[in-house]
Amino acid sequence: MRVCLVDNLKPTLFFFRIGVLAYNLYRLFILKTLDESWYHHQLQTVRWRMYQIAGKIVWYANQIFLKVHLRFCDLFNEIRLRIWEFVNTM
Repeated sequence: MRVCLVDNLKPTLFFFRIGVLAYNLYRLFILKTLDESWYHHQLQTVRWRMYQIAGKIVWYANQIFLKVHLRFCDLFNEIRLRIWEFVNTM
């Protein structure tokens, strides 16, 4: 979002609002699902450390599973638990 054209103000404002919404959702995800060691990381670092984990989506017995390396299971289980707690406390 470094360059914004000002030829037409409404599309520019709409584009800016989408960027603000995406950033706020990212911050909500960090603050509500991850522990404090992740709070100071930028988006690129979080993407690099978490989203680029090798995994495989597997269908088994009419259920969907995400297979990841054993060392990442605790991280994903903690994230799932915190998301569940956040949704059920609203």
